[in-house]
Amino acid sequence: MAEPVLPSGLVEARHAPLFGLGSLPELLAESHRTTVWAELFVQKGSVRYIDLEGESQRDEVIDAGQSAVIVPGVEHRIEPSTDAEFFVQFYREPDAATFPLPAESARHSGP
Repeated sequence: MAEPVLPSGLVEARHAPLFGLGSLPELLAESHRTTVWAELFVQKGSVRYIDLEGESQRDEVIDAGQSAVIVPGVEHRIEPSTDAEFFVQFYREPDAATFPLPAESARHSGP
């Protein structure tokens, strides 16, 4: 199975804070999807990334120093190790408006 690749021409839009098991927002602890391309960067420990739908479902462990591209619209969940530290970088089209932080009511979709 081929790993997804960020499309060329995207620009960085928002960088989520550094998360760990104890600081993981409820939204990320549940299954969810993004509305834009994103990339999960693991700084310490590991994070299990699981696609819950799509043609090429992934279930992989991303270790410190590695990253995984997150395809927009694909429901997924993550399972960080007890010592994990990670963040998510969101991307947008160059001419697209920047997007705000997701509202609490938008629990199963986000930027």
